[in-house]
Amino acid sequence: MTTAYQPLPTDPRTVLRDISASARNSPEIAALRLAVLRLDIPDAIVQIDAVRQDDTAIAVKATIGLPGGARHSAIAAHDVTGDSGWAIQYAATEAEAIARALDGLGISLQKQIGAAASPAKSQTQPNHAPSKTNADDHLPEYSWNAFWREAHTRGISREDVERALGRSIQEVAPQEAVIALKSSGLWTS
Repeated sequence: MTTAYQPLPTDPRTVLRDISASARNSPEIAALRLAVLRLDIPDAIVQIDAVRQDDTAIAVKATIGLPGGARHSAIAAHDVTGDSGWAIQYAATEAEAIARALDGLGISLQKQIGAAASPAKSQTQPNHAPSKTNADDHLPEYSWNAFWREAHTRGISREDVERALGRSIQEVAPQEAVIALKSSGLWTS
């Protein structure tokens, strides 16, 4: 059963708000998140590469670059199972890579659906991008890789991070995790 093509709404945030409550990292959510990115930052660069795609595994790399020079890449990979079609599994893996790349730049789903609808305009930084302060010098970039390198040297586990956040790390950007850990006393400068 196929469905007819549905063009994206004028403001994809409306649909994104509606469907994000019931689904996480679906291909539809990824498409809407990219549409919101294009509205907010029309000059953003999005590159999706299939790192591996065969009968046993799928790996997808998503890279998102912002006009000011910020860039983040993320890879998602899954074993191919017989539970669903290969194309469905590829789309889900791609959606996960896109979500991780956006989150790594500090462009979380919550920030995207919470942003006020406004006409598209060229920006050097997104309205919701974190500003780097001297207190964050120990994290040279806002990426999960840099975060985990530093967290492991401090003896901080995923469970510690989620306990400090009060929710899953899948829902936040790395800098939000640092702020929560600092508040809980686990991350000292």
